[in-house]
Amino acid sequence: MKDSTNAQKDIYAFIHTFEIRIKQNKQLFKLMQKERKLVYLKNIRGDETETILEINPNKFHGYKIKTLSEFNSTLKLILSELKITDYYFSRIDVTLDSEIEFEKCYKVNSFIINLDSTRLNVDNTFSTTHKSGAKRQYILKSSNYQHAFYDITKPISH
Repeated sequence: MKDSTNAQKDIYAFIHTFEIRIKQNKQLFKLMQKERKLVYLKNIRGDETETILEINPNKFHGYKIKTLSEFNSTLKLILSELKITDYYFSRIDVTLDSEIEFEKCYKVNSFIINLDSTRLNVDNTFSTTHKSGAKRQYILKSSNYQHAFYDITKPISH
């Protein structure tokens, strides 16, 4: 019988969400969202001259995209559907997923956050726990950068 405590725990990275900026009126995209119910389009902001779209490419197909080539092909499909040819990325959220328990990674996560804090010369690090205990975070934050480790697997026993 195999010892499940020594079982391999996969860790993989994927782009969770990203923001792109487009030199077009946001109302065009709001109308598209209303008509087509584009589940991958999380947020639309901007004004008459520029639109900022927050997109979750994983919702385009309904599963986590785990390769760069699949991300690139999905991005092409999304841009084609939205009729976007000229844009730039203003934000990219990358996720590392693992089945390793939050507590077992805490020291490593703390070390990584501290290294990043030193690199950025930022001391704004903190931990949070959702009132239900279902989501815990260890975060480094500055005005234009955030690095966070999340535990969203199960509520904390009290």
